[in-house]
Amino acid sequence: MLEPGRAAGPLDGQVALITGSSSGLGKATAIALAQAGADVALLARGKDDLERAAAEVTPVGRRALVLVADLTLAEELTEAVDQMLERFGRVDVLVNAAGTDRPGPVIELGVDDWDQVLAVNLRAPFVLAKAVFPRMRQAGRGTIVNVSSVAGKRGWANAAAYCASKFGLSGLTQALWPPRAGRMASAPAFCTRARCPPTGESGRRRRENSYDASRHLAGGRCPQGRWRH
Repeated sequence: MLEPGRAAGPLDGQVALITGSSSGLGKATAIALAQAGADVALLARGKDDLERAAAEVTPVGRRALVLVADLTLAEELTEAVDQMLERFGRVDVLVNAAGTDRPGPVIELGVDDWDQVLAVNLRAPFVLAKAVFPRMRQAGRGTIVNVSSVAGKRGWANAAAYCASKFGLSGLTQALWPPRAGRMASAPAFCTRARCPPTGESGRRRRENSYDASRHLAGGRCPQGRWRH
């Protein structure tokens, strides 16, 4: 419901689930979506950071739900989606913004490190898309945004797992696209460049770039689709 004195946004009445929303691009995206009118479900591992992110959403006049989950555990992800649906009753937007990396060439990379990167960067988006898609199909609309990378377009020897996960994410995004999905859900991929650690002046630039990118997303200028259909 629109609060008195607040202008209507393009996502008023909608609900968005954002992974990796305790910091960085995920957090900036959650705030931008709230500013566009959406209620947001914030999903990540760190409860304290999530609660701080939620505190930045509520002054915008939208509701924020904190969902603590390990993205490598499918059961925790599906439980998080159930909690969101119980709270909000719907899901209109899924943004898979969480990501991790274990640098190293194939010959040096451990199997556990490979599995960790693929679990967070590729398996989790699959599990979450699978969990939300039935509700989107029932509603006849929905948007799934997968945050990919230039590493999903070109491979680097020292980023074997990360590149593999992002190439895979690009393929998953295309698999979610029509004709299989029909007009019931769009699935754009948003490619980012490498981002520096969030400290000092470099951290300030990263945060500014994150907010710029997130406003770009929330403004409906994603490649291959828009927030509203």
